[in-house]
Amino acid sequence: MTFTLRETNEAIAGQVGTVREVISRTLHSLEDAGAITRRGRSITILNRSVLRRMAGYED
Repeated sequence: MTFTLRETNEAIAGQVGTVREVISRTLHSLEDAGAITRRGRSITILNRSVLRRMAGYED
């Protein structure tokens, strides 16, 4: 599944009450874990199980 973020990391951070760096670090962590890949604002989910586990959900 691939989707495009419409907002910048800074805008997303403002919406959830954090700073851009936290959003960037979180996306990097998801990439490093193999859950997603990113190209610009395009995000592809590679491994839903990893993504769910990192989000605190159990399969």
